[in-house]
Amino acid sequence: MVHATAVVHPNARIGSACEIGPYCVIGEHVALGEGCRLHSHVVIDGHTRLGAGNEIFPFASIGLQTQDLKWKGGQTRTEIGDNNTFREYVTVNSATGEGESTTVGSDNHILAYSHLAHNVRVGNGVIMSNVATLAGHDYTVRAVAFSPGGSLLATASADATARIWDVASGVHLATLVPLPSAGYITLLPGDRYKLGGDPGDCLWWAAGLERLGPDEVHARFPAIRRLPAGAPILPGRRP
Repeated sequence: MVHATAVVHPNARIGSACEIGPYCVIGEHVALGEGCRLHSHVVIDGHTRLGAGNEIFPFASIGLQTQDLKWKGGQTRTEIGDNNTFREYVTVNSATGEGESTTVGSDNHILAYSHLAHNVRVGNGVIMSNVATLAGHDYTVRAVAFSPGGSLLATASADATARIWDVASGVHLATLVPLPSAGYITLLPGDRYKLGGDPGDCLWWAAGLERLGPDEVHARFPAIRRLPAGAPILPGRRP
């Protein structure tokens, strides 16, 4: 059933027994599986596919263009499984790079005002509470480290960036510098950080307030080779 006020592109693929409520907007490249229910004022656009039995509440926005400033155009996708619930004002952005996708599995419960950013991967049976966000690195995180005081967390990723996070709130504070290769990152006193190494070769590990030295890392993780000599010490950047 499609409400008379809904706008559904003629090329959109709508499965059987779907309910599309008042003032919903469905784009050209959208596919809805069987039995999806869109309450009202839902917008689904982009190259977006939803499986069966998804329920989407008013003012949710799914599959629209990424907010990432690295967006250069191209075809990206949003892939969503079965039996998910997206409550009011949830946003799910499409991916950033050509051919990439934002992916949500099945049987998830995404509560009001939550945000799933570009390129995230959500599995099955996940509950995201109100105003929760998933955002950050575009690819695999290769290394993490806590600051000496334990209040900040640094992450280095295969997306060639390093990021700083507030541990208590989970808020992203800064993207440090583009990395030629995502290796390790260690936070040092005075808001300084140390970067370097190949992701397959090097890792610094921090547990609580303890920062392991190279010999300790080598002893505990024999498969990890020692850090390269002369890794740079760079001034940190805080917002």
